[in-house]
Amino acid sequence: MKKGYILFIAIGVFLQSKTYSQDFKFGFSVEPAISWMTTSTPDIQSDGGNFGFRFGVIGENYFDDNFGITAGVRLGIGIGGSLKYRYGGRLLPESELTRQVESFRDDFPENTSIIYNLSVLELPFSFKMRSNQVGYLNYFAEFPIISLGILTNAKGDIVSSTVNAEDENVIKDVTSIFLSWGVGAGLEYE
Repeated sequence: MKKGYILFIAIGVFLQSKTYSQDFKFGFSVEPAISWMTTSTPDIQSDGGNFGFRFGVIGENYFDDNFGITAGVRLGIGIGGSLKYRYGGRLLPESELTRQVESFRDDFPENTSIIYNLSVLELPFSFKMRSNQVGYLNYFAEFPIISLGILTNAKGDIVSSTVNAEDENVIKDVTSIFLSWGVGAGLEYE
């Protein structure tokens, strides 16, 4: 129910912006996403990133010719990264694992890597700067892009000396709400 309230509030902000501002723009976005995961635990290390995509709707409200703020709703697919667990052990205590992997639940071997492939509903907000129009193009930069993420699906590929499994359901062992940040750059065709 809380997810519905957040989405309702975000839509309300867009409608208010459109009503009171002539410098409001609304559009659809499809963008590549390079993501990775880190941890502050010394026995777990980042072991690679993921390449995924995000798509959704974005609203922009310009308070000057070239400066504005953006907000939207988007779905990220293939978000995540790989983590290597130096000591192994009980890595996925809550996940619904297949029979092949279930026997290792309490004792994954040392140096087990889990590649997390997440689907995330995101509510991004950012500051946007854009150039004056050059021909039919505007160049832009966005930073910081701060996103509230709500996990919708989580699969994991598990790789170790004794286990090699793909698409395990690991959603119960992944944080369901989180914040992320990023930067963006690109061009707009008008």
